[in-house]
Amino acid sequence: MDQGERPYKCVNCGDLVPYLFKRYSPSVLKLKNCEACQKVADKYIEYDKVIIMIDMVLLNKQAYRHILFNSSFEDLHHGGCLCMR
Repeated sequence: MDQGERPYKCVNCGDLVPYLFKRYSPSVLKLKNCEACQKVADKYIEYDKVIIMIDMVLLNKQAYRHILFNSSFEDLHHGGCLCMR
């Protein structure tokens, strides 16, 4: 996931956060805490897509916020396939 200039949202409270993580090296990330709720802004950055899909099936609000606001379009169409009947 590339962090451009677009604003991101905390998956817990929905507040805007300027970035989701800080990269220290190619394999080391430090997740950003939300200033409003003091929780990790988006824990799903480190999760596998299968886990995110399971949380979506379980109607987890945080998983949907991650897909809608903090991920790229490629991830969004995979989640949309689950919502179709």
